[in-house]
Amino acid sequence: MESGTRPMIVLKKSKLDFFLQYSSFSIVLFMWSYTSYYFNALPRIIPIHFDLSGSPDGYGSRNTIWILPGIVTGIVFLFNTLAKYPHKFNYISKINEDNAVKHYKSSVKLLRILSLNISVLFCYIIVSEIQGAISNHSMLGWWFIPLLLISMIVPTIYMTVTSMRINK
Repeated sequence: MESGTRPMIVLKKSKLDFFLQYSSFSIVLFMWSYTSYYFNALPRIIPIHFDLSGSPDGYGSRNTIWILPGIVTGIVFLFNTLAKYPHKFNYISKINEDNAVKHYKSSVKLLRILSLNISVLFCYIIVSEIQGAISNHSMLGWWFIPLLLISMIVPTIYMTVTSMRINK
């Protein structure tokens, strides 16, 4: 079924939706505040890239510290804007009047979970980058990349399976 013929339904936000959305926004606000607070304490040159073991392997101006909060802000606002248009998403199953609400809620929840995961992970990167620049000790380690991948893949698989079960 094409997205143009799908039912357009305004979803009521659940308590979980509010929690996920406002947690993401709060973390974004924290990232900007934390970065602003420590900016002047940063050396002129800071580590901006890390290898798989968490050791710095790229350096740049301290002004580059603003890039990550900017990216995360864009992602969080994009995901929350997309959540208003679930009838435009791609779905495994055909969407009709009977299953639209369940599919839409499931896909919107996935967006909000991914938004929160991205916010938390990038917040940790910012804190690690700032603390590493100040103390010359990185908080990133070999475990971070697998954690990043798992935190994105597991919710996606779970929601895909949930979506497939809706029509059964």
